[in-house]
Amino acid sequence: MRPQSCFPTSILLVLSLTSSLAQQPLPSAVPTIRKDTRIVVVDVVVTDSNNQPVHNLKASDFVLQEDTRPQAIRHFEESSAIPDTTSPLPRLPKMAPNTFTNVVTTPQGSALNVILLDALNTPQSSQPFIRSELKTLAETLPANSRVAIFGLSTKLVMLQSFTSDPAVLKTILTHPNHAPAAASLQATSAPEVGATLEPMVMSSGGYETSPYDPGSALATFNRSVDVFLLEERVRLTVDAFTQISRYLAAIPGRKNLIWVSGSFPLGTLVDTDSAQAGARMFDNNVDFSSAVAQISAELSRSRVAIYPVDGRGIRTDPTFTASLSSGPRGALSNDPGRIARASSTFESQEISEHATMLNLAYNTGGHAFYGSNDVSGLIANAIGNGANYYTLTYVPSNKDWNGKMRKIKIILEGKHYQLAYRTGYIAGENPATPSNPQLIPESQRTAFSTISATMQRGAPNPTEILFKVFVTPSGIINPPAQSTGDKAAKQTLAAVSLHAQRRYRIDYAVDPRDIHWDIDNGTRSANIEFMIIGYDANGDIVNQANRVLPLHLSEQNYVAAVRGGLQLSQEIAMPAKGDFYLRLGVLDHITNSIGTLEISTASLTSPKP
Repeated sequence: MRPQSCFPTSILLVLSLTSSLAQQPLPSAVPTIRKDTRIVVVDVVVTDSNNQPVHNLKASDFVLQEDTRPQAIRHFEESSAIPDTTSPLPRLPKMAPNTFTNVVTTPQGSALNVILLDALNTPQSSQPFIRSELKTLAETLPANSRVAIFGLSTKLVMLQSFTSDPAVLKTILTHPNHAPAAASLQATSAPEVGATLEPMVMSSGGYETSPYDPGSALATFNRSVDVFLLEERVRLTVDAFTQISRYLAAIPGRKNLIWVSGSFPLGTLVDTDSAQAGARMFDNNVDFSSAVAQISAELSRSRVAIYPVDGRGIRTDPTFTASLSSGPRGALSNDPGRIARASSTFESQEISEHATMLNLAYNTGGHAFYGSNDVSGLIANAIGNGANYYTLTYVPSNKDWNGKMRKIKIILEGKHYQLAYRTGYIAGENPATPSNPQLIPESQRTAFSTISATMQRGAPNPTEILFKVFVTPSGIINPPAQSTGDKAAKQTLAAVSLHAQRRYRIDYAVDPRDIHWDIDNGTRSANIEFMIIGYDANGDIVNQANRVLPLHLSEQNYVAAVRGGLQLSQEIAMPAKGDFYLRLGVLDHITNSIGTLEISTASLTSPKP
């Protein structure tokens, strides 16, 4: 094991570093760009009337506009579904023991696919069918598909990083323990739960004059509970998409996010009961269009096209299902008004969910799939659709980087093809970098919830800020005897246990090009936070440490930092025995950009007792 380096507590800027990021050039799918160049990358899927990909188009066939202004195409490239199988997947250079990085290596010139298995928005009744379709998919997955698999319940977890090994993918897709469990946030009440007391039956057997009042306080309360649960699901869903976007941020090329779900809750929730009953028309109506816009912006920023896939298959109106009991004469289930309201609710929900799927797909350049029982085929079609595309790169003629939305329009003159591409971007103030071609102001994010989620155990590692670390475990440290009363000695150990511990020193080398710098009179200023959370095998927090560090660098020191990395040391104590995990994070406080890395203490080379 290499000897422990001794970095001072402040940032060191050096020209060479054993853990230097500069010695490992980052992969890039776009041409080298000059400093402070703003570029926009747009992937375009072109299909004919039979939904088949169109090949061999030229740059001159495309007309590219931004806010109706024509733009010059600086770079043009076609990518095909036929991957280069002769070249192995790139790998990081072999690193020294106890050295780790959040740089992700991916194949060049091919689209990457992320399958999101969404149990959060999938009712328990739909999950067996979806799992059955996943088994079929495992047998029929297109050859050489590069796939990562995520699971979403009450939190997002990465089940499998990018791989093209069919055996690995089959294991993940078919093993029941790998599938996320359904969350308990599904709506607990049908439109009339809580007000379904049997009505009084008159002597004639007819209904009481007012067996059910959708505008009653009790009915409104029950619907408000459902709205609360729905809003919580939407919040968790938006956070999950933001995490995925951050994980994919520094990975070059196009990424296809295939969202397999049992419901798509981001549309407009319409309170049909209240509307038809003449109560307060919008008592429980909720519009999630802003959430759709946020997801679209996040994914487009990282060159991610979304492919929503309805995992429920073909659906019929459950109001008229033959298996439903009609109930005794006068029962509420026989109320014609109730049947009409339930059918209307189903129809409006279906329309809203399909609109959500279509909007997300349209805004990000993907395609929505629903209305088929061949869910495995729909997923395979999504992978195939996103594998054939054209990449157009341009430098916007509008140099006012004011953080506003700009619309993109692409035309193929004289040709009757269907085009799918991201429809806009937010003109951020940050320049592009080789690892992140186009940025948006990160201050528009809901920072706290997303950063908290990215620091959870098992979450995907965001790559907005790339860094490398060297971890030095100490020998086993025994706590002082409690009878000594030596408080100073006890304070040398973190309060994680009264048993034997190890201290872990983390030496960071951070790529400064991923950090926002304010420049004033030749001095670059930034505000960075370094975080460590120690988890046990159950995902419970054992210990944590953080440090906020204001940075002020001259241009000369900044150039040195680009070569050798921004360096900082941090320490944390953990119990010496057991399986533990260190979740490391580097956060830019100006933009809320973040990079994380998770390390198992079992993977470290530790001093022998």
